[in-house]
Amino acid sequence: RKHSTHHKHNHKANSVQTHWKKRKKSNINAIVDTGATRHCSNTTKHMKNIRKTNTGIVVANGATIYATKMGDIGVIKDVLYIPELKQQLLFSVNYFLQSNPKHKFTFHFKDNIMQLKQKNKLVAQGESKQNRLYILNIHV
Repeated sequence: RKHSTHHKHNHKANSVQTHWKKRKKSNINAIVDTGATRHCSNTTKHMKNIRKTNTGIVVANGATIYATKMGDIGVIKDVLYIPELKQQLLFSVNYFLQSNPKHKFTFHFKDNIMQLKQKNKLVAQGESKQNRLYILNIHV
């Protein structure tokens, strides 16, 4: 009997450890861009729900580059995969607000801190450094 009780105890401990590992999340930094038309990333590493696309975007030099894939990174949906980008993740404020009208997301700016909230719950937070770009830290 002692052996079976011990076995049950180990099973519970393993179950708790497995549950904790599944819930563990990592973070990724995104450059916040109020002028960007779409979210973009140079990697699919953190993407979920990857699907095919043929979406072109015009970059700063006037050239059009095309994404062949897109996916979701945390709360950011429809992130275009563009390997030519220098940044790992570019966050489009305009696209985010347009594509999430029913979810009641709001942006709050105070001093050099930016917060993304959903119904007053903090979803992501960013900070502006000396170059005045906001870097948003997102759970993935």
